[in-house]
Amino acid sequence: MSFRTIVLTCATLLVSGPLAWSLELKDITYDTANAGKVVFSHKIHLSKKSKDKVAFSCGTCHADRKSRGTHYTMAQMENGKSCGACHNS
Repeated sequence: MSFRTIVLTCATLLVSGPLAWSLELKDITYDTANAGKVVFSHKIHLSKKSKDKVAFSCGTCHADRKSRGTHYTMAQMENGKSCGACHNS
């Protein structure tokens, strides 16, 4: 491997690592009609364990790249979409 490749690889890792981490820890506030304001905390969700004692990851909720930016109704969530996949209603 050339020196240039090593430097570029290190620079990419140094820049992308903190950016990815800061995105994961961002809280998002949803204004809902029936439940008022709901704050989603990435930090809290990533620290949780599932029923199988496996830690949650980004892929737990964001497995399908096509669903990014998709908005779900409360009726869809009650049928297991989005937050409703883990939270009952």
